[in-house]
Amino acid sequence: MQIEITKKFGKQVVKCQDEKVRARLSAFIKTIASAQNLSEIKNLKKLKGHKEFYRIRMGEYRIGIAFRDKKIILAAFDRRSDIYKYFP
Repeated sequence: MQIEITKKFGKQVVKCQDEKVRARLSAFIKTIASAQNLSEIKNLKKLKGHKEFYRIRMGEYRIGIAFRDKKIILAAFDRRSDIYKYFP
């Protein structure tokens, strides 16, 4: 699948100082890129009330994604307590 990364996502990843979390994030992105469809992505859940927004659970962190035109857009990355304040 094609992956697009937003500026916001990039800034939030740079802001994260934990190297273990960054390594796990890198592994998740590789998994997403190799997936043929959404059902192959682990810990993926559709957000209620939104047609194209999903989240991926990664321990205490969440990855907010959008799925449009067979393209995955990595939109947000933050702690569980903060991500739903501005995503979607």
